[in-house]
Amino acid sequence: MIAKLLHANTRYLALVILAILVVGYTSMSGMARKEDPAITPWFAKIQIFFPGASPARVEALITKPMVDARGKSLMSWRLTEPPRPVCH
Repeated sequence: MIAKLLHANTRYLALVILAILVVGYTSMSGMARKEDPAITPWFAKIQIFFPGASPARVEALITKPMVDARGKSLMSWRLTEPPRPVCH
């Protein structure tokens, strides 16, 4: 029945074909966003420059308060390396 209607009225046939193409194009263009969404990285690298300070002093003045504040924060921090002095 639908085939006879579309065969008799070519304008409807063209409209149906155009609608199928538009729907197909919009679904294909949106597929990349659904399959591979953009992910915002939630990490940071912190470098501390404290000229003339020993590693123990940097640990006491900067690293220890940061680690203590971690428990008060909602975000989870991870320190990957111990502090090391930077010589210039």
